[in-house]
Amino acid sequence: YTSSLAIYGGFGLVEWKATEWLRAQAGLRYEGSAQTVAVASPFATNTNTRAPVSRQYHNPVPSLNVTVSPLANLNLRAGYSYTLARPSFRELAPFIFFDMVRRRDVAGNPELLLTTIHHADLRAEWFPSQDEVFALSVFGKQFINPIERVVVGQGSNFDFGFRNADQAQLAGVELEARSTLGR
Repeated sequence: YTSSLAIYGGFGLVEWKATEWLRAQAGLRYEGSAQTVAVASPFATNTNTRAPVSRQYHNPVPSLNVTVSPLANLNLRAGYSYTLARPSFRELAPFIFFDMVRRRDVAGNPELLLTTIHHADLRAEWFPSQDEVFALSVFGKQFINPIERVVVGQGSNFDFGFRNADQAQLAGVELEARSTLGR
């Protein structure tokens, strides 16, 4: 197969410092892409897939961060961002290939959709000195149309393919500490 992926975009960011203790950043990135997979294999999974699989994506990708600093060495931040994940060439390809690690056939899926991700987080940062930080973050992600590897075979010969799930969620906590040896 032959394939191509072209990505182009632009980004703008506005920062607003309302007071000494409150600031906000709003960003907007425009991302466009063109993705093509052309098949020349006699082993294509469907005789109607000889035409190239072609996808055009045009996505505005916003972000927003608000930071409150009630003390000079303490930040409380809330953030939101929107990101995306395109299908890879093999996930999108309309043919079967062999996975050497799992020793199974894998079929691409030309019907896959773009995955979009909403991300929100809250973070508290304390800076006891110029070279030190202690931080706690909680975050969550909402995936729309996530791409997942699925079993498509029957019997004892399980083969794999790809499909979009309706949605998925991820939540987590992150601790960060950086200190100097002087402490």
